Amino acid sequence: MLGKYRFVFAVALVVLAALPGCNTNIDDPKSAPVVMEVRNVQIPPITASLDATTGLCTVTLTNGTATVVDSPKNGEAITSPFNDIVLKGVTITYVWDDGLGNPGPVTYGVAGSVPANGTATAQFAFISQTDLSHNAALVMTFFGSVVEGAPVSVTTGGTIVVGSCAAGG
Repeated sequence: MLGKYRFVFAVALVVLAALPGCNTNIDDPKSAPVVMEVRNVQIPPITASLDATTGLCTVTLTNGTATVVDSPKNGEAITSPFNDIVLKGVTITYVWDDGLGNPGPVTYGVAGSVPANGTATAQFAFISQTDLSHNAALVMTFFGSVVEGAPVSVTTGGTIVVGSCAAGG
């Protein structure tokens, strides 16, 4: 009887040894040799002021910024221009405070590159002019590719706060 259990145990070990160690893109040899990270996302408030002379509302919109990090998966990805990240864009979906704005997704271009094992600051648009009267929670997916072509992306969040020219706003 003990021999039967040893055989079953040995077969179980062989089956377990044959399973992959990780099922994510981190270990996928076909994926990029680096991981894209985004830190310190800043979404400036959108301000509005009423011109006392003309009665027109002036809205001031400043691009958002984020620090993009190129994190190598192994020692071979620390250098080489082929492991630099080329930034391409950010896709944003919105949850508007009043439910009236465009929920997206909306894609805005992001220009620049991040050196292998380095960081860079990126600027990006985050709202269209037609939605300047709404506050919103954001889901942002930044995307690009390494120079050799493999895609990279990362998802993060943010909040839009829009000022108003209305009384009390």
